[in-house]
Amino acid sequence: MLQHPENPTNTFSNIVEATKPWLRGRTISGVLILVGHLAFAYHFVLMLLKFGRADGVGPTLLAKPESAAEASS
Repeated sequence: MLQHPENPTNTFSNIVEATKPWLRGRTISGVLILVGHLAFAYHFVLMLLKFGRADGVGPTLLAKPESAAEASS
């Protein structure tokens, strides 16, 4: 395993091998962030172009439970 970085017996290849797990983790997290950004951009463009459901009820999160029950029946 990698010892102190200033140890003169450490070779460059040892240091590179020791950083590979962190580079793999960084790559995986970068891909996840990229997918999230692309999904956000896609939905944002759809919102700007006014695609989607337009029922005129208002925000669904703030709808009263009675009105939600009436809409389903």
